[in-house]
Amino acid sequence: MTPVNALWGPGNIPESTGNATATAFGGHVLNDLDNALAWVLRVPKSGTITHVGFGVKTITGSPPDYYVGLVTLDVAGLPTAVPYGGSAVATYTPTTPGWVWLELSTPAAAVAGDLVAIHIYPTAIAPDAANCMWRIRWL
Repeated sequence: MTPVNALWGPGNIPESTGNATATAFGGHVLNDLDNALAWVLRVPKSGTITHVGFGVKTITGSPPDYYVGLVTLDVAGLPTAVPYGGSAVATYTPTTPGWVWLELSTPAAAVAGDLVAIHIYPTAIAPDAANCMWRIRWL
């Protein structure tokens, strides 16, 4: 398979532009077991997806690990925890704000036209108001 190098979404738009798309997730806090973020996208080209990218604007305290991965959608079109295309969901520990290119330990075999989601959600250790990350942007 040919690698897919595609940049999706509002992640490349600076927040200072005031563009509502760029800041749509600006206030969402991942601070308990019920909070997660996902961005649904259509795969533009068949190939291998090795990384997912997202920006972390704010880290509070010492957040626990989060799961991050490229996942399938359920029959209602909602993201699952099931890895897409044979990939593996990675574990991410937020340490500093900024852009993150997270390598999937097992890449996804992508098929053009598939609907998938980049999904960030808590592990078994719950974040809380004092130890969390928020203001996530996608790419």
